[in-house]
Parts: sequence; C-alpha cells; structure tokens
Amino acid sequence: MESVDDMIQKEKKTALRFLIGLGITLLIIAIPTLILFWNELRSLMSLKKIDDYGMYHMSYYGDYGFDEFLEVGAKSDADIEAFVTKRLLKGLPIDLGVTGDGCTAFVVKNANGEIMFGRNFVS
Repeated sequence: MESVDDMIQKEKKTALRFLIGLGITLLIIAIPTLILFWNELRSLMSLKKIDDYGMYHMSYYGDYGFDEFLEVGAKSDADIEAFVTKRLLKGLPIDLGVTGDGCTAFVVKNANGEIMFGRNFVS
C-alpha cells in the first residue's frame, strides 16, 4: 500500500508535468502568432495619445498591400472589407462585420513633399 507521502509526490509530479505541457503548448501557439502578427503588434504598441481631444498617433509597420488591391479591385464596401480583413488577419476566416459603417479619409503632401494620410472611422 502506498504511503501518503508517495501519493503526494505522485500528485506533485503529475501537476508539474501538466504545467510543463501547458507551458510548451502556449509557446507553440504564442511564437508563431508573434511571428505572423509582428508588424501589427508593433503598430499597436506605437499608439500614442496626442491630446485630450481624442487625437492619437500610430505608426503602421508592414505592407498595406495597396498594389495587390489595385490589381484585384473592389465593386463594393464588402469587397474592400474582405480584402483588408483577409490581409490584416493573414487569411483567417474571421468576419468583423463592419460593412455599412462609415469613414472619411484624406491624403495630402506636406511642405517636405511627404504624403500624409488621415481618416476617421465612425460606426
């Protein structure tokens, strides 16, 4: 018959194995996710509040895929949403359901000839 100490040791070993397995599983999920979405995460980490009026600044790291979009084109807001969602979510089949919401955008060149883009998104 097993002693209480032996049973406790077995339970500790089982718990340790479980925690090690859980840690390995999380790493297997986290590392590819970080690699796949690195530019998007860097972009989110760059988000800074500029003033108390709701103005923020964020640097986007990565490729917008605009050249590809020009080749594919779009006939509706749903087509644009599908393209952007597929591109940003790396093809994962997630429906954000934002078609029908509105946004305003503008593009200008500053005094140095740099192109500046601004937009708001209102739902």
